[in-house]
Amino acid sequence: MVPFLIIILVARGWVVPAVGSPGRPDSSGCSEVRPVFHRVDVERLKPLVAGQLAGTVEDRAHRPIPGSTVEIVDEQGKCSSASIADPHGHFDLGISKAGKYRLRISKDYYEVLYITVSVKTGAKRLLRIELDVAT
Repeated sequence: MVPFLIIILVARGWVVPAVGSPGRPDSSGCSEVRPVFHRVDVERLKPLVAGQLAGTVEDRAHRPIPGSTVEIVDEQGKCSSASIADPHGHFDLGISKAGKYRLRISKDYYEVLYITVSVKTGAKRLLRIELDVAT
């Protein structure tokens, strides 16, 4: 039987895929999982994220809006990457290359907001986004 990849973790130069074989399940009904370690050069992985968009989504009274969606969209409105704001309204998006990006910010009962932002290579762009309540 062929093992399958469940998850890959990158930390301190190690990639740790958890591999399970679809063999005999244990008493919980899950297959046995065995870690397999591979050494990688973390410096070679850094170009995968050229920059970062991060910030807070708030209402006009500066209260966080948890669960709001921040998406990178193209001209046709197709989403290429997204983040959901945490309970404090914070979001974080990795950017694969420097340039201008169109963001769509939305949450039920609020107006959808579109903004364009620029991200430079190696930079973390911090945003404070305010949404209006839908009328």
